[in-house]
Parts: sequence; structure tokens; C-alpha cells
Amino acid sequence: MAFSSKARGGGLSHEAFQLIKDFCLSNQIDAIRVDTQEENKVMQHILSREGFAYCGLIQFDGGPKLAYEWDR
Repeated sequence: MAFSSKARGGGLSHEAFQLIKDFCLSNQIDAIRVDTQEENKVMQHILSREGFAYCGLIQFDGGPKLAYEWDR
């Protein structure tokens, strides 16, 4: 997820995650998994704020990623 510097701080990430959650729930999808790099503190903060739980490390695309999950 990325936004231009002009768009940051306006609640777009919250709005995007809300749209994704609503879409998933309306299609009987009860869980969402996301991974991010350890250095990406901004995304870790966003995921935590949006109710995603940290699940641990996974190996993806040649390296370790932090895994998060949201479910109803």
C-alpha cells in the first residue's frame, strides 16, 4: 500500500482497509492475511490500528516477513 506524500495523514489507509474488510465480509471471507517487512514500521502501525494481530515470521519472496491476520 502506498500513497503520495500529499495524500498521507488523511485517513486513506483506514478507508482502504475498511473497504477491503467490507468486501471480504460481503463475500463470506472471514479472514485477511497481510505480510510486511520488519523495517516497515508505518505499515505495522496501520495493521495494528486496523485490528490485525501479529502472527509471527514467514518466508516469502526470498526473505522473512512479518505476518498479520484479521478475522471477524
